[in-house]
Amino acid sequence: MQADLQSYIETKKITGSLPQQSEEATKQGFILPVFQKLGWNPFDVQEVYPEFSVQNGRVDYSLRVDNRNKVFVEVKKLGEDLDKHQEQLLQYAFKHGVKLAILTNGTIWWFYLPLHEGSWEQRRFYTIDMQSQASADIAEKLVSFLAKTAVVSGQAISNAESVYSSRQRKEVIEQTLPRAWRKLLAEGDEQLTEVVAEVVEKLSGYKPEAPVVIQFLKDISGNASLPLIPSSAKPVKAPKATLKVVDAAPASPTAETKFLSFEYSKPTAFRFDRDEYTVSNWANLLKTFVQLIAQKHPDNLEILTTLVGKKRPYFTTDESLLRKAVQIPGTALYYETNLSANNIVQLVYQIINVLDYPKETLQIDTSTGTI
Repeated sequence: MQADLQSYIETKKITGSLPQQSEEATKQGFILPVFQKLGWNPFDVQEVYPEFSVQNGRVDYSLRVDNRNKVFVEVKKLGEDLDKHQEQLLQYAFKHGVKLAILTNGTIWWFYLPLHEGSWEQRRFYTIDMQSQASADIAEKLVSFLAKTAVVSGQAISNAESVYSSRQRKEVIEQTLPRAWRKLLAEGDEQLTEVVAEVVEKLSGYKPEAPVVIQFLKDISGNASLPLIPSSAKPVKAPKATLKVVDAAPASPTAETKFLSFEYSKPTAFRFDRDEYTVSNWANLLKTFVQLIAQKHPDNLEILTTLVGKKRPYFTTDESLLRKAVQIPGTALYYETNLSANNIVQLVYQIINVLDYPKETLQIDTSTGTI
């Protein structure tokens, strides 16, 4: 089951046929096939009940066992803001005693334990991102939480509870670490100061007194609010010699992908397909590059609609799906411009990848080096 599901998801990624912008197309073309590969019969309403009535509304699907609702699944169209739908879904699930609920736009899947305490966000125990996560990991989690055999046996809830507990533990640790650090500084922990003093002695030949070490740690911690990070510290710009980007769209989900931060650099020009173009900032680079692609590939722009972010597409004919839409001149296509420098670099490399250009076709000159 898991291998078959993994292969299906991988094929969808390769062909660029992950969930479409239409909600109904996403249901029929992706959600129901996934259910089927997880052992559910999408043609039997006793198992996969569509448009299940709840109070004054409906849930897109109820996965049922022996006429009992086991999982509620709500499907939205690609680009839909899922945040505004979670409260209603979890209220429906809570009132019907459904222990597992899922909110998805096909690409993003949010998993909830509705009967737990806390806010809606706190009840969300796992997220699947079809675009960025490895197909093997996605398939493993879907089988773990949604396979019919796991739901019937109750193992799905046990698996979900285990993930929820480990996440809660991680959050508690993350919240407590700063407090522990402040406590160490306030009390002048002997072991901490001794370790630092010994390192200073090895490097300089002089061993500082404990009060000196404690004061230094407090100073660089920004009044002990953050461990070992000066409050006035700024990100260090990468030297030119080390400026490098690995493919933003790797050949396989398991391929290593690394991104350097470009937030503190500024583009000056880019070279594409042997021609050079001067640009003044990252937004200008994106605009120039997109218009250039539109001129070079006027009959193949539809392929750009397969490029999708975590919550919304990068290119679409429906501008309402984008936060800050700009229309490509002479076309019916809009593109997202509300992007960070890192997102823009990633996107332009995704564009040349989906159009089958070698990565080396594009070079970007920045204030810190050449990409």
